[in-house]
Amino acid sequence: CNFPRQLHNLLLKNSCGLIIGTIKGAKERKKREEKSKVTARMFSFINGMGTLPKAIANYLGDSVVLNAKVKSLKKYEDKFLIEFEKDGKVETLSADIVVVSTPAYVTAEIVKELSEELAQTLSKIYYPPVTEVVFGYKKEQVGLAPDGFGFLIPEKENRKILGTLWNSTIFPQRAPEGYVEFTTFVGGTRQPELALKRDDELVKIVSDELKDIMKISGEPEFVWISRWEKAIPQYNVGHLKIMDQIERFERENEGIFFCANYRGGIAVGDCVMSAEKTANKILNKV
Repeated sequence: CNFPRQLHNLLLKNSCGLIIGTIKGAKERKKREEKSKVTARMFSFINGMGTLPKAIANYLGDSVVLNAKVKSLKKYEDKFLIEFEKDGKVETLSADIVVVSTPAYVTAEIVKELSEELAQTLSKIYYPPVTEVVFGYKKEQVGLAPDGFGFLIPEKENRKILGTLWNSTIFPQRAPEGYVEFTTFVGGTRQPELALKRDDELVKIVSDELKDIMKISGEPEFVWISRWEKAIPQYNVGHLKIMDQIERFERENEGIFFCANYRGGIAVGDCVMSAEKTANKILNKV
């Protein structure tokens, strides 16, 4: 979906970082012979994005250890030792290859025994809070026809929302006949404090904004709120230096790979491509 990428750009605090990111993104797309995100076809799964991780889980089966917390990652001779806790019991797994795909702030804790310097660097990647507010309305309540994917709010508008995705316009099966579904984003780097408001406060904020922008009458028939205290990693100025440090660490510690959305792009498509790239590196190694 194109919207999350545009939302990420909207959340970036520094315009210089946005310009650099846009240029770098264009170069990367040309290198990969990938279509521009502006013109690329938008798609999703009929039953939502949860379809993808469920399919992966079904494929992997019992080879995945669930509900286990990694406590440390160490290196002993030519092996990596992963210490994890499951059901109150601490266990250690030995591996030749390790792929670390947790968020940067979690990864920082995992790798600190391998490199305090890298851990400190990763902990500096900022994840602002974002709250997702989903409203369902009867079609006749909406005065402005939702033709398109939605809208983003420029900072100069001084609004209390970042933007709204018109889910049921893009994917009609997301709402029952006669209804529409909208997802609105609140918070981000622009107004992080708003993402932390109480549910009733968020409902009023979003309802008031949509009434004004989309000429909506009355209140939503359906409300669902999802909070992300640490949402999208920010590719701020200096991010490329962080990536260089990660690459150097990988070269110096053969067998460890970092694959997460703070590296190579935040959208699902970017993550899939990063995963494929990492998998190919591992296959070439073994």
